[in-house]
Amino acid sequence: MLVLANEREKAQRDVLTYAAWGDGLTPQGYLTREMRLRRTIYARRGMHTWLWTDKSGGILSSCETYRMASNHKGKPGHVYGIASVFTEEKLRGQGHAARLLEKLLEHLPRLDAQAQAAILYSEIGENFYLKSGFSKIVCEDWIWDAKDQALEQGNLELLDESQVHQALPQKPAGALQVFPTSEQIDWQLERERIYSLQLGRVRPSIHGARNKEGRAIWRAQFRTNELGILALEAETFEAAAMLIECARAVAARAGLKTVRWWKTPLAFDLTPPDEVRVEMREDRDLPMIRPIKKDIAPEDWQTVYRALWV
Repeated sequence: MLVLANEREKAQRDVLTYAAWGDGLTPQGYLTREMRLRRTIYARRGMHTWLWTDKSGGILSSCETYRMASNHKGKPGHVYGIASVFTEEKLRGQGHAARLLEKLLEHLPRLDAQAQAAILYSEIGENFYLKSGFSKIVCEDWIWDAKDQALEQGNLELLDESQVHQALPQKPAGALQVFPTSEQIDWQLERERIYSLQLGRVRPSIHGARNKEGRAIWRAQFRTNELGILALEAETFEAAAMLIECARAVAARAGLKTVRWWKTPLAFDLTPPDEVRVEMREDRDLPMIRPIKKDIAPEDWQTVYRALWV
């Protein structure tokens, strides 16, 4: 059976999933992280924990879903991010996770008539999810070293965490557009707050920047010691360059080693500068999509913002 987890069952799954996703945290620190993230507005409004159980109610596998605002060729709807697919080691190899996904994907359009697609970010490559009907989106990361330089780049307006909603992207490319919301950005920043407290790291004071030609939002990822650009949108090369240089300065001031941008389409062609390292994503945060509406094709989703990651 596919059922929703109650609060007690969620806490029990947290204990089990620490080994998989608690890297860098103590067991209690991981439990605190999960509890705090579930208390965010984003999670309270659109997150569910699903269980695949046997006839006696024993839990065989679990996952989470996060509802996101989307638009396909002018028609508003929802995309569901699938995360934390987990089966206990003693129960693996019996197809429980695959069955969970099968039933969940059957259930989502019954739950929500506006459901347009399911997305996820695989940490185990593509093969398992291909069997469940997902297609991978070819993506690359652009990585810069942090750079100790002036924060003020051109005419940029610097934004603290209370202002970053002013830099939300407005024109994602592609027929299927998934829009990061203020609540999603705060969920991302809550992760930064948690790791800052538990790892004893100082958070950046600036979390974004904008001008008339571009905007960007970022957060510190202390576990990997990098500044992750959550969303970047620019109409000119100059605007993109200023935003990146500002992010590099923020990273340096926070003691972070690099800046990582999940490259997304811009309003102009952009070739990698000499100082950029380009990495293709295959086994780490590999974006994948399974359309729910029949008129949606995987290639319709072109703009994969880091802010959408769950």
